[in-house]
Amino acid sequence: MVDVVANHMGSDATANTVDYSIMHPFNSSSYFHSVCFINDNNNQTQIEHCLSIAGLEYHSTGCARFAYLLDQVPGLNIFNKHQVDGLRVDTVRHVEKSFWPLFNNAAGVYCFMMAMWIISAITRITWTVYFHMLREYFHANVPMMSIHKQVRYFQLVQFFTNSAATSKNLIGQFQAQSKKCRDTTLLGSFTENHDLPRFGNLTSDLALAKNIVTYTMLTDGIPIICSQISVYQGQEQHFHGGTDPYDREPLWPTNYNTTSPLYVLVKQLNAIRSLAIARSNTYSTTQTKVVYADDHNIAFQKGDSKSMVLMVLNNLGEKAQNYTVKMGNVGFKEGLQVTDVLSCRNATVDDRGGLDVRFIGGLPSALAGADSDITSKYQASPIKVQVQYLSERENLPYPKVLHVRKDVDDHLLMKIH
Repeated sequence: MVDVVANHMGSDATANTVDYSIMHPFNSSSYFHSVCFINDNNNQTQIEHCLSIAGLEYHSTGCARFAYLLDQVPGLNIFNKHQVDGLRVDTVRHVEKSFWPLFNNAAGVYCFMMAMWIISAITRITWTVYFHMLREYFHANVPMMSIHKQVRYFQLVQFFTNSAATSKNLIGQFQAQSKKCRDTTLLGSFTENHDLPRFGNLTSDLALAKNIVTYTMLTDGIPIICSQISVYQGQEQHFHGGTDPYDREPLWPTNYNTTSPLYVLVKQLNAIRSLAIARSNTYSTTQTKVVYADDHNIAFQKGDSKSMVLMVLNNLGEKAQNYTVKMGNVGFKEGLQVTDVLSCRNATVDDRGGLDVRFIGGLPSALAGADSDITSKYQASPIKVQVQYLSERENLPYPKVLHVRKDVDDHLLMKIH
């Protein structure tokens, strides 16, 4: 996945000294908006015509300028030369909405749309207003178009960085987005990025980091976590930058460590998710549900009876005492033996579908039926399963334009390794 921007460019000149004649093909100030800066994040006209940072913004309105910009997209050699199968498109809200479906179709790959304004404006608008804005950019008639789950980010971070926090706000927001969003399974799932303080800057507790990473990988949507799948490199290395530019830390000083705790966890979770997708063609499109919640523990169910994974998280951290939580009906059939594939601990579902879940050292769990491929293949050899699964996929004729959601999901997931 490559990070791109379609509507503005940089210049080392001041607003009044730009030499437009050296630019091609937009070689006149008439192609650009007059210089102004955004001071009202609720004013869409100002968002489209003014700047959030210093730079030059195309005056993209008009058939000729639209056509030229769109013609450039298929010609980018990144798609074939570097096998890029996804774009992370920055500052989407700064261009009129009618441009983006055309851009997405011209790109011919899956596009994540990033609305940068949310970071500064999220505390000044209601969730209802936010969801309305979100839906305006999530086009039902563009099958490869998506947007980041920015709204869940804030509640997730608040919950998982503070062991005194309760799950009430997170659960409320999760259910609101599940209800109001057209399709949460197409969203980009992330819990860290380079515009905000890294999770490791907010807490050094590795158990909490493992919980939030588990959520990122096993919830609805396409997970955005490793440098090989997205621009947000470093979460798997537990980067801890707090402000710009320190939250944009380079990856190479880590020597691309593949044995760090979070990198290993991502590989494990990706194997679990990949096996669930392989076992059921509805896993990716089945919406995640909350099946249990108390102040500090949450259980999320995803998948049908063939592929169900129960993700169990907590925010008590690595210093928490070990404890057991008795959960009501979580979706497994009665009498089924289930296995936490992250720890290999077993449990048996009671006659009402309930389950006693053991929490050790504040770590997360990912439970699946012991009779399922998810458990048996994973326990046989996690790394071998991943390599075998990749090999099975290598010869599939993935089309350049991926209209089938499952193909998009599988293909992007496989790029993690």
